[in-house]
Formats: sequence, structure tokens, C-alpha cells
Amino acid sequence: MSIDTDRERTDGGRQGRRTVERLTPAAKSVRAGPGSAQNPSPESVDPGQRIRSRIPGEPEAKLEDAARGKAAFPVWLGRLRYYGLALLFVGGAAVLRGALSEALSPAPTLIFYLAWVGAAAFGGLGPGLLATAASWLCVELLFGSPAGHIGFDDPLSAARLAIFLAGGLVVSVVGEKMRRSRIRERRQGRELADLNAALRASEQKYRLLVENSEDVTWTVDLQGKLTFISSNLEKVAGYRADELIGRMLWDFLTPECHDLVQDKLRRRVRGEDLPPYELVFVGKDGSHIPFEVLATPIIDDGGNVVGVQGVSRDVTARKRAEEALVESRKKYRGLVEKINDWVWEIDAHGVYTYSSPRARELLGYAPEEIVGKTPFDFMPPAEVQRVWNAFQPIWLARKPLEQLENTLVRRDGRLVTVETSGMPVFAEDGTFLGYTGVDRDVTARKWAEEQLRRSEQDLNRAQAVAQTGSWRLDVRRNELLWSKETYRLFGIPEGTPMTYETFLDAVHPADREYVDRQWTAALHGEPYDIEHRILVAGQLKWVRERAELEFDEAGTLLGGFGTVQDITERKQAEEALRESEARFRTMADGSPNSIWVTDAKGERIFANKQYLEYFGISEQEMKGGEWKPFLHPDDAPPYVHSFMLSLKEHRPFSAEARVRRADGQWRWIESHAEPRLSTEGEFLGFVAITQDITQRKQAEQELRELNATLESRVVRRTEELEHRAAQLQKLTLELTEAEERERKRLAEILHDDLQQVLAAARLHVGLLGSRVRNDAASREIAEQAKDLLGDAIAKSRSLSHELSVPALSRSNLCEAFEWLAEQMRQKHRLTVHLELGEPIEVASEPLRVLLYKAAQELLFNVIKHAGVHEAKLRLRHRRGYLRLLVSDAGRGFDPTEPGYNLGSGLLSIRERVEYLGGRMKIRSAVGKGSLFVITVPDAEGSP
Repeated sequence: MSIDTDRERTDGGRQGRRTVERLTPAAKSVRAGPGSAQNPSPESVDPGQRIRSRIPGEPEAKLEDAARGKAAFPVWLGRLRYYGLALLFVGGAAVLRGALSEALSPAPTLIFYLAWVGAAAFGGLGPGLLATAASWLCVELLFGSPAGHIGFDDPLSAARLAIFLAGGLVVSVVGEKMRRSRIRERRQGRELADLNAALRASEQKYRLLVENSEDVTWTVDLQGKLTFISSNLEKVAGYRADELIGRMLWDFLTPECHDLVQDKLRRRVRGEDLPPYELVFVGKDGSHIPFEVLATPIIDDGGNVVGVQGVSRDVTARKRAEEALVESRKKYRGLVEKINDWVWEIDAHGVYTYSSPRARELLGYAPEEIVGKTPFDFMPPAEVQRVWNAFQPIWLARKPLEQLENTLVRRDGRLVTVETSGMPVFAEDGTFLGYTGVDRDVTARKWAEEQLRRSEQDLNRAQAVAQTGSWRLDVRRNELLWSKETYRLFGIPEGTPMTYETFLDAVHPADREYVDRQWTAALHGEPYDIEHRILVAGQLKWVRERAELEFDEAGTLLGGFGTVQDITERKQAEEALRESEARFRTMADGSPNSIWVTDAKGERIFANKQYLEYFGISEQEMKGGEWKPFLHPDDAPPYVHSFMLSLKEHRPFSAEARVRRADGQWRWIESHAEPRLSTEGEFLGFVAITQDITQRKQAEQELRELNATLESRVVRRTEELEHRAAQLQKLTLELTEAEERERKRLAEILHDDLQQVLAAARLHVGLLGSRVRNDAASREIAEQAKDLLGDAIAKSRSLSHELSVPALSRSNLCEAFEWLAEQMRQKHRLTVHLELGEPIEVASEPLRVLLYKAAQELLFNVIKHAGVHEAKLRLRHRRGYLRLLVSDAGRGFDPTEPGYNLGSGLLSIRERVEYLGGRMKIRSAVGKGSLFVITVPDAEGSP
């Protein structure tokens, strides 16, 4: 390595350090110190250079002198200039103080603080104290009251001097430590530079031969392990020398070369002379690199072979040149036909003379369809003029065409956006022949750019809706970028270059120190999540700022990302909430009832004045004490259990209990509590009200005693009514039974007596008629009497059957209904459809008679009023009740119509059914038929 090369690398390292030092102070958020610069890699900079790059704040020329151990000028002269610089800083601060007195209000003297800091930072303790004293004199002489007067009798002047001396001493001490640290680093840099000078001199020749050679030099031991390899291998294969030394040579060769290299190594160790041979080396990126190898054995002082050394030359370029020479035209043709871009040629008139096959995919046309046309033949009309206006100056000047964006129309009518590039073609005599170029399809890219643009618009709109802005800090690029919403929130014109000072200017003066302190803490790794006020066009706003800063492994700030949210409405809501809470306390204290509030754990957090006075406790005792001891021992368990259950399930709470009042009396209270929920539905606790209900409880006790008296009377009355109802049911059954006995007796009389008498009378009338043969009139009368007596006998027989139905003598009620249906069909031509199911046994004969008579009466009602010749009768036995249903599809009627009368027969049946504990329902409508339902207890269920 030559001296010039080393100097170039050293200057490169300085340039990297200068770039970082230039970027770092630009943002106040960066607290850069020694070691924060991004130094060059150890391979490109010598140790002396690394030391020199860490000396901050010195001119480049002086750094070179420091590295060579030279002094730029005498020490006392260098120190003297810092005192002059201190006075210059104070003078500048005085000028700014006078010119910007209003802008620096309310603390105008703080401008001199910058003079102390600058003087101490450059010169250390002495210049810093000089700047402090000079600052105090300027303030007293130029800006004091009265001006030009210096006196320690003024307490304000003496206090200002004390403050100046205290602050200046602290700043000067810190500056002196920094100055001594710089001197120490410069001294170490000079010593280390001297040590490295000798080392560089000894290695210079070897590096010059090895590092600047295109050939890679290497050595291996007898096992094939690499013991040395030149660093120029990194340029060829990507490996650093330290990554290969100590590893086997064939680990970096293709498998086909393993046996070859081992054979060559053995033959070289035996002393054979071998001609150069080729191996394929596998680069760090996986690429195969052909090398031409020439190797010789390494012999020690004793004449023993201890290894092999050699030189390898990268022959990739030669190999490629040989291959390119053979297949250049084939490769060019394949490249043109397979490239993703459309390759074309046009002549001097702008007509296509060649088109690659890519045109099929791009435009849907075959190459031969494109030849003979111009590019404008494939453009929309509106696009032709725009492209010609852009292309015409280039065409006339015969200049290269670079990435001209235009739109073409495919065969199927779809539009495709392409990026056109081309070079002019000239003949040997300079005649312009046309252009050769390519069209690249950028439709997808344009779509992606459009999507990105829309995404940015959506993000800006989302931030505007959420009133949340964002910012990004990049220290390496010295960039502080704000989103549109952030500019809007701070009332700063969009695009204004941002610095930390610009941001602080927008912060409310009362919050600036707090914001700066929090930001400084964030630079040391503390979380940054704060709320503060800002001033926007004279209006006050509240914002919440959050940031996530990025540091490298050494703790140096790299950048960060943050958000700014407008929380003015929330702050206003919080203020309104505080006012609301104050109004609530006022109203609560004015309430005659006890009002209390709990948190989500059930602990009391508020109680009104009535509550505290009722129990005789203070607000502190209410919040920290137990409320259970106030409850009566008998009432505490259920009251507490109910409250804890409501607390667990977040549901309303209501309970009564006896409590001990402040005067020691046990009083009844009633508590009602409703859950408190946040806007998100989260349970926050209870809001409750407690009332003293002692008087109500006493009234309730008296009412209970009165109710007990009334209940005993009602029980007696109920027993009497039940007894009378039982007697009435019994009388109903006895009446039905008596009627049935009377019917049977009448039937027996009709059957046994009247029918016999009528039969004898008819016989005698017949004999009388046979004897009166000559008297036609008498014989006719006799025949008529005989016929009348026959009719009487038939009617009495029918009446006898109706009065005493034979089927009713059996307990199976279904047989009686079947007989009734047959009678209705024969005598009245009414078809009755029976739904009886299984036989139904009814032990009580009066009950059978009642149901039979009811069915008979209902069927007669169908005959008389329905106007149809069909009816339906259904009998069911369910759960101790007999249910009889009779229905028809006749005229129907309205049972709710005023003046409607059931008739004496149905009315009598209804009364008897109700006396038996049953009921009769009627469902009918005009034109929709009628349904009668009778439900009575069965024989077991009857009284």
C-alpha cells in the first residue's frame, strides 16, 4: 500500500466524520459527543487515523499536524485568542440584547448565557469566567437602571452578579474539563501515530506488491489449511482474508475441484513441477469464479517442505470474452427477443423498420404488423399532440431519447403506459438513419404510484379526521419531516423547514421548559408521552405528543417517529367534567337523602353531607373506614350478600336493613344503587341513594297486622262459600237425578199404561168399525179414530224412548251419543259426525244424563238456527275433565251482540255446568259457523 493510498483513505474517514458532525448539531434533540461519528471500517483506516477522527472541534489542518506531532502555533498564543473570542461573544450578545429587547422579553439577560457557553466550550475555565464578568458589566453599564452606573449598594445588581458568577462558574468548569479532554486525546493520537509510522514503513513494500496486484497470493500447510491469503480476494470473491485463514482450501471450491486440488497439493509437496491449472472458486455470494493457479512448495531452513504457496489469477473476464466471442450474435438475438422491454428501430421518417416479439405481449400486435407504421399510429388522439410537442425538439436536435412517458392503445382497446428510451443512429458519413430504442411497460408502476398517492391522501385525510399528525426525525440525513396535519395543528405553513427551535416557538411559554426537559430525558432513553399547550394564531390548544426514538448499539440517536394529537376538546371536556362534579356535589349536599358513590371494587369514594351527618362520620373516615359495622347484626349478612352479588354482576342493587344512626338509634333504611359505566361501557362503580324508611316500616307493620285480620276473615268466608258451592253442586246432581227419575217414571207410564190403554182403545174402535158395515159415515169415523190412536201410540212410544234412552243405562257415554246421532239422522235428517275415540266410561249417571241432554240441546240448536244438515260432535277425556264439542258450518251469530239470548234450554245447561265446577264457551261469527265447548269434571273429580 502506498503513502498516497493511505492518505486518500484517511481523508475519506475524515469526510465521513465531518458529515456526521455537520448533521448532528442541526437538531437540538441530538446530544452528540466523542465517538458519535460514523468512523470508517478498521480495514480502510489505520489505528492512528481512527484516533485522529475522534478529536472533535479542531480544524483539519491542525488534525494533520497533531497526528504528526507538530504544534500549529505557540500554546500561549492559542490561549490568548480564546479570551478575545470570549469578549467577542459578549459583544455579540450585547448587540442582540439591544436589537431584540422586545422579542427576548420577559428574560432578556438569558442571551448572555449563550456567550458563557460559547466561551467555555472553546476556551475552558478562564475565557468562560471572563465572559461571565464581561456579561455582568455590559448588563450594568448598558441596560441597568440607571445606565452606566455600577454599584454594589443596589440589591438587584448584587443579586444579578451572584447569579452570573454561579452560572458562569458551572459552565466554565464543564468547559475546562472538555478542553483538557481534547488535549489528552490529541496527545494520545500523536503517540499512537508515531508507533504506527514504523509499522507502515515495514509493510509498505509488501502491500504495494500484494494488495495492488490483480493476482491473489496465498499459502497452505501440508493438510491444505489456508495460513495466509491477500486481502485483494475481497474484491474478487467477497471474502475478507480473516474469513478464510484457518479453513480448508477446498471448502471454497466447487465439488468437482476437490479431488483435483488435493492431487495437485500432494504432487507439489513431493516436489513435482506442475504447469498452471484452473480451479473454480465459490464466491461469498454463491457465484463461481474461475482461477488460474500457479503453486510452489515452501521449504524451511532444514530443507523440509512445510507447505505450498501460490498465486491465483481471476480469469473470469478472459472466460467471458472467449464465450462472448463465440456466441455474441446468438446472445444478442436472444437478449432482444427475450428481454421484457420492447426493442424497436425507426428510420429517418419515424417509421418502424424492426420490432421485437415483445410487441405481442405489450400491444397485442405481431412484429410484422408494426413494421411500416409510426409510433403515433398506436397512440390515442389526445396523446399524439402531447408526445410530439415533447419529442420534436429531441428529434430535430438528434439527441438521445431518455424515458419519455407516453400512452399506447393495445389491439383489445386497453391503454398501456410505456417509458421510451432511444439512441440516434448515424451512418459512417454522418447521415442520420433513425433511432434504436426500447419501450418499457410502466403501467404497473404508474398504478402503484397512483395507489401510493391515494394512500398518502387517505393517510392525510385519516389524520385530519383523527386530528392526529406525525413526524419523522432522521439524524443521519439531518431531516425533520412533518405531516400535513402536523403543520395544520401548529398553524405553520406547510413545507416550512422544521427545527427544534421552530417547534419550541409554537409551545406555550409556560410549558416550554417542561417540554424541553421531557425531550432531553427522552434522548437518554426515557419514554416521551406528554401533554402541553401550544399557541396557534393567538388561540390556545392542547396537544398530546408521543415519540419512539431509535438508538444504535452505542446509544447514539439515529432518529425517531412521533405523533401529535389535538386533545383540546378532551381537555375542555375534562374541565367541564370538573365543573359538573362541583355542581353535583352542591346538589348532592342539598339533598335530604343520603347519596354515596363507590368505585369498581365497592369502596366508597364520595358521600354527601346528609350521609356523613346521618352516620356521624367525617369524609376521611368514610373513604378509609368500613361501612358494615353500621348494619344491624341480623340484617348485615343478606344486605352485604346482595350488594356483593350486584357488584360482581354489575347490575342494580336494592336492599333494606336496619342501621345505627349517629344518635345510637336503630333505624330502617332503603338503599338503591345504579351502575356507573364509562363511554366504552366499562363498569366504574355505583351511584346510590339511601332513605330513612323507619316510619314506612312501622306503617307496613300495622298494615300487615290489619291484613292478617282481614285474611282470617276471608278464609272463613271462603270456607263458607266453598261449602255452599259443594251443596249447590250436590243439589244440581240431585236435581238432574230427580229429573231423570221423573222422565223414567213418565216413560214407564207412557209405555206400560198409556200405550196399553191406547192399544185397547184402538182394538175396540176396530171392532166397532167392523160391526158398523151399513153406516159408511160411522165406519169412516171409526177408521179415523183408529188412525189417530195409532199415531198416539207411535208418538207415546217415541216419547217414551226420548224420556228414557236405553243407552244411558250403560256407563259408556259413547254408545249414548251414537244412538243420539242415529235419532237425529232418522227424525231430523241431520248428519252428525262423531269423534269419540276410545270408549269413555262415566260412572255418575246424572253426569251422563247432563252431557247427553246438553249434546241433544246443542244439536237441536243446529237444526233450528244453523240452516245446515251436518254437524260435528267430539268427546274427549283429559286430566280429570270431560270435554264436549259441538260445531257446525252454518249461519253463525255474534255472541257479543246486544240483546242476544241463549234460550232457556242452553241457559239451563250453562248454569248446571257451572254449578258442577265446569264452564261452557261459545265461539261464533256471522257466516262462519258456531262452536260450543262444555268442560266438566269427571265423576271422580265431582263433589
